[in-house]
Order: sequence, then C-alpha cells, then structure tokens
Amino acid sequence: FLLGQLRDAFRIGLLILVPFVLIDLLIGNLFALLGVTQVPVQLASLAVKLLLFVSLDGWVLLSKKLLRGVVP
Repeated sequence: FLLGQLRDAFRIGLLILVPFVLIDLLIGNLFALLGVTQVPVQLASLAVKLLLFVSLDGWVLLSKKLLRGVVP
C-alpha cells in the first residue's frame, strides 16, 4: 500500500513539475531573446504559471487525481 501511494505521489509531482519547468525555460529564453535583463525571470514565470494553473482549473484536476488514487 505504501509503495503504491509513493508511486502515485511521484507521478503527480512529475505531472506538476514538468510543465512548470518548461514554462521557466520558455520565459527565460524569451527574455534572453528580447534582451530583457532588468526583470527577474522567476517573477515573470511565476505570473504565467499562476495564470495557467488557474485558467486550467488546476485545483480541480489535482483533487480528482488524488481522489482517484484513494477511492477504488
């Protein structure tokens, strides 16, 4: 049971982490391309990540995944 829960938690973590890392890379490359050096990349990418999470109903998707792992 414990290993199954850890495996599910790892999958959920990767599903959340990978798109956010890709957003960081894209925003960083865009800022480098535009020559924007005064604005921190983390500040701009955080706004984009929050906007994307809210617009895609991230809390609903995350809670459905968690409940699907608990309820058979």
